Amino acid sequence: MEMEIKIAIEYLSKSIEAIETLKSEEDEGAMEYQKWQECTESMVRNIFGESSAEYKELHELFHPMYFCMPSGDFNERIDYHRQYVNRLENAFSKLSGYKTVLMMRVASSNEDQSFSAIKEVVRICSRFSNVTRSMRKRYSNRKPLIIQDEYDVQYLLKSLLSIYFDDIRPEETTPSCAGSYSRMDFLLKAAQIAIETKMTRENLADKELSKQLIQDIAQYQTHHDVNTLVCFVYDPERYIENPSGVVRDLELQSSDKLTVKVIIVS
Repeated sequence: MEMEIKIAIEYLSKSIEAIETLKSEEDEGAMEYQKWQECTESMVRNIFGESSAEYKELHELFHPMYFCMPSGDFNERIDYHRQYVNRLENAFSKLSGYKTVLMMRVASSNEDQSFSAIKEVVRICSRFSNVTRSMRKRYSNRKPLIIQDEYDVQYLLKSLLSIYFDDIRPEETTPSCAGSYSRMDFLLKAAQIAIETKMTRENLADKELSKQLIQDIAQYQTHHDVNTLVCFVYDPERYIENPSGVVRDLELQSSDKLTVKVIIVS
């Protein structure tokens, strides 16, 4: 498709909106109608292509095989105007159908993109501990690369995310919740995915970890750029006693507006 889909939807919307005003014109001879028809036909050709079924059926509607101009008879002109209005209503139906098709394509594309992005994020997070273990084994007696705190987790995770994602936005502010703000670790804006990272320690295990993440989840419920929140927890010392329970309780915080996915690795 030559024209970008969202722009095409916008153009179709404007063409559809103009139809109601055009009904007040006398017939196809009106200058405003002529301009609208020419622009609409050209637009559909550019969107779908000259050989498309959409363009062909609209062209046939605008250029019928048999066309008779009315005489000066009053009743005949009324009938002719009625045919003109019917043709506009037919055009309204067809253009609305074309718009629906394009909107479905956008929705399908967004779903595919989001699904694929989530799969990659989950894959990266799930294999995070494999990477950290490999970093500890270095040749020629070089010092091992050790993940010591949450900042190290964020640094390595961002590097791994960059393999699949070009636009990784760190330190984005979340909306206010009960008068307070917090900052998300990463935002994949195109896929509408936010990632919160945690590294457990002696005083950050099951209870306190769940408390902090529940507060984070509440912040994201109204974030207009996020529909999926991935809570990534790195637990190398296995401080979490019941990881499956933590995952279950946190993922139950999902809502119609926000899907919560929790990944705990050690």
